Amino acid sequence: EATAKAAAPVKAADEKKAAIAKAEAELAAAQKPQAPLKAAADQKAAELKAKDAEIAKLNAEVDAAQRGLNAAKAVAIGKPDMAAMVAEAQKNLDAKKAAHATALPALNPVKQAAQAALNTFNASNGTVVAKEKLVVQAKHAAEAAEKAAAPLRSKKQQIEGSIAAQQKTLTEKQSVSGGIEKDFAAQSQVVNAAIAAAKAAQPALEKALADATAAKDAGQKIVDAKAAEVGKAQGTVEATKKSRADAEAAIAAAQKEIPQRDKSIAEIKAEIARITPQLEPQRAKVKQLQDQYLAMLPK
Repeated sequence: EATAKAAAPVKAADEKKAAIAKAEAELAAAQKPQAPLKAAADQKAAELKAKDAEIAKLNAEVDAAQRGLNAAKAVAIGKPDMAAMVAEAQKNLDAKKAAHATALPALNPVKQAAQAALNTFNASNGTVVAKEKLVVQAKHAAEAAEKAAAPLRSKKQQIEGSIAAQQKTLTEKQSVSGGIEKDFAAQSQVVNAAIAAAKAAQPALEKALADATAAKDAGQKIVDAKAAEVGKAQGTVEATKKSRADAEAAIAAAQKEIPQRDKSIAEIKAEIARITPQLEPQRAKVKQLQDQYLAMLPK
């Protein structure tokens, strides 16, 4: 909302700045011909000044010749022999007037050319002055627009900076999340491998337990059978003395075998006792690894 609110004033300020650049470019274009125009006007002014000096000199010469003629006439009054001097003075005056008359017509074109050059320079200078005013106006307008836009521009920049910072934080978090997912995948492979190994070992342990249990059961049957034989022999002893002797002999023989059977049974039980503790931890380990794997899965 703040960005949208700042858009129009900021755009207006930027447009005013662009108007300054345009006005300054136009001023530079108007100033570009000024130097040659000023040089031309100065040259024409110098030519006019030289022509004015020439005419002034001729005027002074005419005046001097006129004074010389007047002086000659004054001196020659009543002196016919000085008529030649008067004639010479008159001739000099006529020559000076002729030179003045010849030079005078050339003065006006020089004046006109000088004035035209000056007018052209002044027109160009007027354009420059007008362009300078436009530059000043554009700068004032830009300053006013910038003054109005400055708080909104600052707020907009703050918001854009905050957005950029949040975007950077999001990118960093996404990067960390990617690393966690990679670590989880690697750990999952290790756990899965351990679970697979445990599952692979479990059937062998189960079989060993089953074999040991079967061996124990078979041994127990033999013991039970021998015990039955002993009981049968003892019954026979009670029935008959002769049979008793035979039974006692059978009992003695059976009793000799019993320790060996007991030893076998004890060994089988020991084997079961040895395998059983291994089986339960192995089962617990498998369950633990499965629970650990499930806990690592994304929730």
